[in-house]
Amino acid sequence: MKGKIILIEGSEATGKSTVSKELAIDFIGVNYHNPAGRTKQSNDLYEYIKENANALSSDSMLLLMLSTHITNINEMNALKASGETVICDRSILSSFAYNSDYSVADFKRLLKYAKVPELQYDHAFVLQSSKQTIIDRLYSRTENDTLDEVFLNKIDKILDRYKESKSFYKDCIEVNTDTKDIDSVLRTIKRKLKC
Repeated sequence: MKGKIILIEGSEATGKSTVSKELAIDFIGVNYHNPAGRTKQSNDLYEYIKENANALSSDSMLLLMLSTHITNINEMNALKASGETVICDRSILSSFAYNSDYSVADFKRLLKYAKVPELQYDHAFVLQSSKQTIIDRLYSRTENDTLDEVFLNKIDKILDRYKESKSFYKDCIEVNTDTKDIDSVLRTIKRKLKC
């Protein structure tokens, strides 16, 4: 059986984690949440990053994230080679969007120097929503009407960075999730996957 990697990218509150879980069920595949990964090493490193996010410089955080990507991309490529279907919830584009002040060209040079392997994806989807939709969805998730101020202060930059998706995944398909429910988004993606 031929393995494949289906990559789902997008900012918070675009539906990517829900879509990834559903696709993993539909394809009887591995739902791979990146950058947390499935190994103890990458999971521990990701927990360290989350716990120390306010104390780390953006360069330090980015280098730690790239370290998790090296482990995770190697594992996902190996799973594909063994015949597994991998649904990847976020990858390099998200690290670029959330943790980088670099230009696309400088970020790609950093990936090369850090020897981050290329994810051998078969399909890449970038879920996008407007700033207002994202904020509304995030507020609907919280119980105390407070959101991560760091995220809110960076949301415009993050959304602009996701517009660079074609620089990272040349044949990616952008899916607007503003007015679509998850079932509609899944139907759109499955149509593109021709299943």
